[in-house]
Amino acid sequence: MKKRGFPDLTADNVRGLVVIGKSSDMTKREIVKLGSLNAEVRSKYEVKTFDQILLDNKSTLANLKAMVK
Repeated sequence: MKKRGFPDLTADNVRGLVVIGKSSDMTKREIVKLGSLNAEVRSKYEVKTFDQILLDNKSTLANLKAMVK
C-alpha cells in the first residue's frame, strides 16, 4: 500500500507557534516570564503576542523595501 501525506512528519520534527493577546495588556513580569518560556521551548514552539507578529512583519516589509531600492 502506498503511503500518503507526510510520512516523515512527527511531533519531534515540527515547530509550532502559539499566538496570544497583546503585549500592551501584559505586565512586565508576564513579559519576562514569556521570554523565559520561549527560551526553554525554542526548539518545539514559540509563544508570541499579536503585537510581536505585527512588528516582525513590519520589519520584514521594511527590509524587503530596502532591498528593492
